[in-house]
Amino acid sequence: MVPPSNSGSRLRSSFAAHHRESFRLSPTTGGTPWLGFVVYPDHVAVKARKVRHARRRLRGRYSSWKGGAIAFAEFDASVQGRVNHVCQTDSWGLREHVLAPFELPRGCAQARTGRRR
Repeated sequence: MVPPSNSGSRLRSSFAAHHRESFRLSPTTGGTPWLGFVVYPDHVAVKARKVRHARRRLRGRYSSWKGGAIAFAEFDASVQGRVNHVCQTDSWGLREHVLAPFELPRGCAQARTGRRR
């Protein structure tokens, strides 16, 4: 929560006194965390823990697909969802990094290269 910029200093200090725990001031060069991303002035990155979580989740979905517990379409939907999440960022090589451990069939190859269907 950011104090209103068009108000006077008395209102800003009152806001800061009442909302001490709900906001923090930091330079924008350090990035601002927002919905699984870190937004910097010149680029957007995915949080590292979100990448780890995606790899763990995809590893489980891959095992389920290989074991016959889920259909390929369900596994493919998971892959495409993760790829679409990462597409919103400046993520050089991140898709390849996340998908590298999996042997994907031809239908899923565009997720690795970034090409759309």
